[in-house]
Amino acid sequence: MPVGAIGRGPKTLLSTGLPEQRTITSAPEMRDGLRQRGINVEDAPLARDGNLLTARDTEQLPAFVGAMVHMLAE
Repeated sequence: MPVGAIGRGPKTLLSTGLPEQRTITSAPEMRDGLRQRGINVEDAPLARDGNLLTARDTEQLPAFVGAMVHMLAE
């Protein structure tokens, strides 16, 4: 089942037990805190790691939706 988060959404994923060593992107102000928790954070519009799709911010929403639709179709 695909999981997605946009902008500051990865903070919510942390409370669900987002494992270390996942690769994500996030809002710039969140990156340092995520890295301190062992999460690989890319400075990219979108990042996909297995079933996890993240987007830097809502400006990437069209690409995020397209990628999520692709993931759901897999």
